[in-house]
Amino acid sequence: DPAQLIVGDRNSLVTGLVLASYGSKYEVDVRCESCGEMNKKYEFNINNLPIKWLSETPAQEGVNEFSFTLPKSKKAITFKLATSEDEKEISTILQRLKASTNRDANITTRLKKLILSIDGERDPGKVAEFIDRRSLPISDSLALRNRIEEISPDLDTKQPFICSHCNFTGTVAMPISFDFFWRA
Repeated sequence: DPAQLIVGDRNSLVTGLVLASYGSKYEVDVRCESCGEMNKKYEFNINNLPIKWLSETPAQEGVNEFSFTLPKSKKAITFKLATSEDEKEISTILQRLKASTNRDANITTRLKKLILSIDGERDPGKVAEFIDRRSLPISDSLALRNRIEEISPDLDTKQPFICSHCNFTGTVAMPISFDFFWRA
């Protein structure tokens, strides 16, 4: 089921389809971080995107669940990596919240979706209550988000960059826009 794919796996599959359909050359406008000038039709090679593999073994093989002990509160949590379906649900919830309350709750909404248990308690309502009551210290939230980012598989879209205006040399994340999927 594509909706159950971890986001990084979905990204890899979609990029593979784009590569097979359009080839490895991708041209897009990129702004230089040094001089601020736009580099028109900067060329990226999709074939050169390194894969960042899952770097931790799940708690149970074949199940999207991982264990982590929060560094400050010492709570033992189980979390999952976001799936395509999760991302869609998170986006819907955030749009509704923004429309009704004009509030941005990206972090708490995401954590409610990804944290499966706290100290063995798997009731989603109790997990949400723990997050909503601000019982989760900011440092623990940050540590968990960093851990999720660290272990999540995905494509590394950073590629070498040389500005055609100022010769600045560095790396830039390949921007993925509508043109990535629909090229003439």
